[in-house]
Amino acid sequence: MKTVYCTIDPRYKKTGMSANGRYNIKLYVYITEFDRKYFRTKFNLTIDEWERLITKNIKDQRLLEIRNDLREIETNAAKVLTKLDDDATIAEFKEAYFEFTQKRNENMLLSYWFEKYMNYLQDTNHPHSYVVTMRTSRNSYMEFNPKQRINQVTTINDPS
Repeated sequence: MKTVYCTIDPRYKKTGMSANGRYNIKLYVYITEFDRKYFRTKFNLTIDEWERLITKNIKDQRLLEIRNDLREIETNAAKVLTKLDDDATIAEFKEAYFEFTQKRNENMLLSYWFEKYMNYLQDTNHPHSYVVTMRTSRNSYMEFNPKQRINQVTTINDPS
């Protein structure tokens, strides 16, 4: 039975000055008894933090956000796994999961939304100067940070 879930990996304690007794949180993918693998996530927690994270009522906002992110990882992995053939391998899962997450991540890039908006302006017959202005803005952003994500953009509230 194919299974995916996130778990702490207590086999390998993180090392370094900022490790503080943390362990990697990994995505476990089980396809068959002989075809299973742990995939590293970006999260590192202590065993105490992990135990608090898996309880029902979390009071720590940071742990709640991590739990939501881990659930999203599990959900995405399960979606990919269900789309694969019954005789799929871990290598095929890895390739399909990477493709799935890359496609989702492209939609988060600021450049994607600039392109989408410029196409909208052209399709709705806005003046060409609007498109040129957007293209100039996009080019400036891309020069500054080509990997800028839409959720990293903040607004400045003008008090006046």
